Amino acid sequence: MFIKKFKYKDHVTGWELEETEFEEINLLVGASGVGKTKILEAITNLRSLALGRINNKFFGIKGMEWNVAFSTKNNESIVWSGQLDSNNQISEDENGNEVEQSHILYENLFVNDRAIINRNGSKVFFLDKETVKLPTSDSAIHLLREEELIKTVRSEIAEINFLAIESIQRTFEAIFGPLLESARKVFGKGEENEYQSIEDIRTSKLYTVEKLFLSRTVAVEVYQKIVDRFCEIFPVVESVKIEKSSYTQPGLTVTTFKDYPAIKIKEQGSDYWVPQEKMSSGMFKTFLHLAEIYLCPDGTVFLIDEFENSLGVNCVQQVMDEILTAGRKIQFIITSHHPYVINNIDFKYWKIVTRKGSLVKTHPSSDYPLGKSRHSAFMQLLQLDEYLTGQES
Repeated sequence: MFIKKFKYKDHVTGWELEETEFEEINLLVGASGVGKTKILEAITNLRSLALGRINNKFFGIKGMEWNVAFSTKNNESIVWSGQLDSNNQISEDENGNEVEQSHILYENLFVNDRAIINRNGSKVFFLDKETVKLPTSDSAIHLLREEELIKTVRSEIAEINFLAIESIQRTFEAIFGPLLESARKVFGKGEENEYQSIEDIRTSKLYTVEKLFLSRTVAVEVYQKIVDRFCEIFPVVESVKIEKSSYTQPGLTVTTFKDYPAIKIKEQGSDYWVPQEKMSSGMFKTFLHLAEIYLCPDGTVFLIDEFENSLGVNCVQQVMDEILTAGRKIQFIITSHHPYVINNIDFKYWKIVTRKGSLVKTHPSSDYPLGKSRHSAFMQLLQLDEYLTGQES
């Protein structure tokens, strides 16, 4: 997936994002509270819709209206738009219990300018033919996910990866028992032998630490690049290994996990291997960021909020270098407040975020009379009223 244009409105709060164009690398900059994180959250909602999570008790959404244009890995042009109602309705679940649900008001999907889905309430047309009545509580992309055309689109949208969320889910899997239990089955029965290539690993639904474990033998060169880059960022680290381990998750004293991949590091001058749960959060997050970049599938859209958080100034530049030189079919939409991050990303990637009331806009750096060099452009950015106040002039 490569997002080209995105427009969004929350009809509950009135928050609205004017149509924004995205490039391969996008750094959203602007005053605190202007709406940078909300843009990432709005994009994440697309994934929730496509995967059937509109009414999930943790990720419930209502009142959103969206229009997104993107291209696929095969260079197909996709436009997907629609709207959810603002007021949840009371329905009955399969057990007869009353539940609040949001419903689709309309939904349209075009592939290469061809109408694939045309939906108005409960009436759904697929390839110009009306379908059986479908529940309005889910996106048609989720409901028709077995159709070949829809399956491709849905799998592309599923590659949206919000690292602020994924870091919690993928880093501390042990906290989420059901997730870990299903993942551990792969590593307890020798099923890891099913993965024979780097592409098998990249396109799998495994957690990052699991992908790392498999890459040790299946994609040795890629694995070694990740380790070498990590050791360059943290020179105190002499060696890294990832192996099946048994340990007790801190805070869950009765829960011990066996035969599950875990990272360990050995620092210079020490024979002690520091286990994953005792690594600093900055080191761990950096390692996972590097691994995600190398082991994600083509078409991944990385959403990274406040990139500098937990990384530390010493490794921000190194991870940014990996992003800028990734050389793969992946897209980055990043927010940052940190001068070091902003000053070390070419200003052609900057998008200055402003707002007027509840309307949020993004502006390419070319909209402003910034200097020709990176440093002069950065110094002039710091003088812009739009950057300092976040208010649309």
